[in-house]
Amino acid sequence: VLREEIDGTYYTVPANPRQVSVRSFGLYQYQPFQIDVLQSFVLAVSSSLPTSVTAQTAWFAIGGIHFPSDTSCLLRLVAPALYEWVYQIREFLFRPAEVTPLLPSDGRLPDGSMLVNEDLPTGFIPAPLVEPLNEVTAVSVVNFYAGRRYGVAAKVKVPDRPNTASMNAVIVQCGPTGTTLTDRPLAALMEPPHVAAVVDASVGYWTNIVGRPNRLRFRLRTTTAVRATGALIVRGPPGYIGAPKCTAISTDPSTDTRMQQVREQLAEYEDLLFLQGTREQALGKDSPE
Repeated sequence: VLREEIDGTYYTVPANPRQVSVRSFGLYQYQPFQIDVLQSFVLAVSSSLPTSVTAQTAWFAIGGIHFPSDTSCLLRLVAPALYEWVYQIREFLFRPAEVTPLLPSDGRLPDGSMLVNEDLPTGFIPAPLVEPLNEVTAVSVVNFYAGRRYGVAAKVKVPDRPNTASMNAVIVQCGPTGTTLTDRPLAALMEPPHVAAVVDASVGYWTNIVGRPNRLRFRLRTTTAVRATGALIVRGPPGYIGAPKCTAISTDPSTDTRMQQVREQLAEYEDLLFLQGTREQALGKDSPE
């Protein structure tokens, strides 16, 4: 576990901004290959709308948790910093029949196998009562076995704004308190969808004279797409009377869409680099191709 300062800073960088201890990042023996759907851990979120809007918590479901070899370790689940684990006993699920309905394709992989086929050996893990509220840790070390896939699901409080001050990732750690690599067998990161929120909002107007007709121009950015069945609601202060409809002058793709486009472009660039390296290896660097 890292306890030293980085690049001349006075303190080490915490893995979780809400954690109390000064411990930071550490190495793990195994991290699943997230590009391979048969090897990756899968995260499903039932809703990206803030809890303050829906008055409900959302499900975080993780499937495909597996180990390359039999091991014993302490399990920890860390949600993005602004989220909070909030659930009752019945809202913490760890059996295949309970978790798989919350996963994509009912927890079934393309080869027909199930993302979860074994009970999580930790059983019920209590929700945190004190900070860090975005972190849950098993009460004791348990045994995990190779060739089995585990899963877990629990309720979370979705924040009002996106997580931007730290990693926007759900982290699964096995052996987070270990001080040697052999005591830290596994870790995985999964990116949740962006919180559905309005950011970078501003209002322009023609006049501020009382009683005069006015024209307002709203500029805003949404972190997620607003579907045809959705809407943006603008509520003004008392005394304002507005037109029943607003006209959208121009729209840009959502943050999720732009991020997906960037990932696709990076994947194409990596393919080109791989192709170039293959050609150079076969024909030499001085080849006209």
